[in-house]
Amino acid sequence: MVRYLFRKNPGILLYLLLAPLRALSAVAVAGALALAIDFANNGDLADVWNYVLVFGVYILLDLLIDAADQAVRLRITKKTMTALRSDVYHKLSHMCCERFFRRSSAEYLSNLTADAEVLRDSYFYILLNMYADFLRCAVALGLLLWISPALGLFVLVTSLLQTTVPVLYANKLKRLGKAYSDAQERHMQALKENLSAFLTAKLFHMEGHLEARYARALEDAEESRRKSKFTKEWTSSLSYVFNQLAHLGVFLFGAVLVIQNRISVSEIVAASELIVYISYPILWLNGDLVELRTAAISAQKLQALLDEPEDRGGSQYLPQPTGTIALRDLTFRYGTRDILSHLTYTFEQGKKYLILGGSGSGKSTLLHLIAGLRGGYTGGIFLGDTEIRSLSRQSLTGNLCLLQQEPFLFDDTLYHNICLDEAMDKAQVWQALERVELLPRVKAHPDGLHMHLGENAAALSGGEKQRVVIARALVRRTPVLLLDESTSHLDPATAAEIEALVLGLDGVTVLLVSHNPTQTVLNRADAVLELSDGQLRQISSESSHGKNPLAMVQYKA
Repeated sequence: MVRYLFRKNPGILLYLLLAPLRALSAVAVAGALALAIDFANNGDLADVWNYVLVFGVYILLDLLIDAADQAVRLRITKKTMTALRSDVYHKLSHMCCERFFRRSSAEYLSNLTADAEVLRDSYFYILLNMYADFLRCAVALGLLLWISPALGLFVLVTSLLQTTVPVLYANKLKRLGKAYSDAQERHMQALKENLSAFLTAKLFHMEGHLEARYARALEDAEESRRKSKFTKEWTSSLSYVFNQLAHLGVFLFGAVLVIQNRISVSEIVAASELIVYISYPILWLNGDLVELRTAAISAQKLQALLDEPEDRGGSQYLPQPTGTIALRDLTFRYGTRDILSHLTYTFEQGKKYLILGGSGSGKSTLLHLIAGLRGGYTGGIFLGDTEIRSLSRQSLTGNLCLLQQEPFLFDDTLYHNICLDEAMDKAQVWQALERVELLPRVKAHPDGLHMHLGENAAALSGGEKQRVVIARALVRRTPVLLLDESTSHLDPATAAEIEALVLGLDGVTVLLVSHNPTQTVLNRADAVLELSDGQLRQISSESSHGKNPLAMVQYKA
């Protein structure tokens, strides 16, 4: 993680140069105090304004240096966190589907928010502070050893004794830090799920149950934080005992040295100020080490995401768009079970196929494999003459479009949801809207193409959402359309309209998966196939139109 402080971050060099200047400026106050004591003992009132001028210039310079130091430090952490979060998000967005869905979205949210903030405050900022504290400590210790080697060694030894405390509590602090991070993830999971279940809670009067569930997760998170925080504070308190010993010892030991005429009173005063820059940085070091150990858990989680392999697909491009899909001895295993077993079938250009099958039969898996969302299969899936594993993601997604059961639409305009940040001719968009029968609806809206859909596309009905997703495919002229139970949650009339629309697309190869097909699909599909026990078999074709394909096979959804 340290590399993020230096990667494309020129401010770090300025900070490395500015911090020594800041250390000298801070420690110089000891010299100013010594001058003031000497002036009190031996000075002339006529020189008072000279001292005022010197002290005024020092205070102004110290202020400017401190302000510059803080500004540079904040800019460094800003660039560091921006780079880190961008890299983590990049890895998430380019992760293969199987690995992405092994964890919940709440866990990823926790990684990018809670864990990232822990790294900001308890890792990157701490490292910058430790560098500055080390410089101040080194300069102050050098001056104190110059004033009195004996006094300097006394302060160094008593200050170093503070570091034994975090060593004794290291394992406990790490364990508590992990417990807090895990509790935060559970809290985020409960919060996200409860908010998503808002309507379900209303319908089944579950508000009290969900509130109690959230309260338990919240209590767990806060209790984990309390334990971790208390242990940190306790270690700091124990370390502070040695800090106090060093402070009081300076005056007692220093008094002995004054009596022996080995140092002056002004040097004791200077030493009492210098000890602040020796003892306190070492005291803070204990807390810093505790913070770093706590942050190590968050760092491990984010590093695990950064180490995830990216799903870049192949490097080939289709020479031309094709709607022909060939399965050749395709086998896909989940655990010890063959979900798909040695499938061989060719879906011809421009034809419409209905794929039936019960729950868990592998219908969705088949579409996800064809869409390149899953790998790990044997055999081959060909678009034209090209196996899809050798195709780039850009080429594959440009050739087919998968319509999910729950289509996702952005909290943005209709135009953006169709074009998805691609440069599209508005005439093409209007034409696509006409083909999906949304033209009257859009023209009636005062904002037209730029009507805002809202969160979860609340401005549209379920059927309209599906039409928008179909329009996405039409403007891209994808020759293959895959529908994964896309109309199962719609009312029969709307489902029939959407299916008729899709089945009427000339030149487009359509694979429609369903466990409860409407009569529209049964009548208009060029072929009906059944997926059962890992096998794909055709139970109806163009030659058998007019017959009820469901009557030809005993099939239970």
